[in-house]
Amino acid sequence: MNSNTLQRLERFRAKFNDLAKEFEKDGISLKLGNIRYSDTGFGVKMEGTFMDEDLKEVVEDKKRLNFVVNVKMRHLNIDPECFHKTFEYKGNTYKLIDYNTRKRRCPFGAELVGTDKQYGFPESILLKYFSKEKVSNLN
Repeated sequence: MNSNTLQRLERFRAKFNDLAKEFEKDGISLKLGNIRYSDTGFGVKMEGTFMDEDLKEVVEDKKRLNFVVNVKMRHLNIDPECFHKTFEYKGNTYKLIDYNTRKRRCPFGAELVGTDKQYGFPESILLKYFSKEKVSNLN
């Protein structure tokens, strides 16, 4: 693969990002994924979302429902009502935001408070903060 092709793809990504900013003014968020390329062409994955405030609430409600249902259905020892609660781990504060059934080792998603970075946590770590026994003792 020659460097000319890589430069052209970098320019494509830069122009796409500029165009995506224009769509944000209309309430549409566009994200470009990995670019796969060969000698004759390239392919990309693009994802678009609507940025309406009403839709954000619907998405949050679905995430909360998904979290509660999965914790209860899998008989986990985590309190289902700990969705969006914060906890301290290794000097950082995280907010519990998700349960992903596809991630077997670290299914609990948490966001580093103050950033958009998301991390996965296993049940064993969250038991220290949100086990059913600990939460019931706090009430």
